[in-house]
Amino acid sequence: VLFYVVCGAWRLARFNVLNIKDYFLGVPTTAAGFVSALIALVFPQISPLPGLLLLTGLALLMISSLRFPKI
Repeated sequence: VLFYVVCGAWRLARFNVLNIKDYFLGVPTTAAGFVSALIALVFPQISPLPGLLLLTGLALLMISSLRFPKI
């Protein structure tokens, strides 16, 4: 879970430094938080391993260099 928080902080710091207006570089922190909260609400009995893999995947997507369009 600490890795997720560190990646979120890293993504927010990078967002503040880069001045990109056309797209997001990496998944926005709010979108990753929404997905993790939605999974927790829809599947409350999820076992620890899939939950850990989900958080790790979302954390890596937040710090990735993939371009996501702004809506």
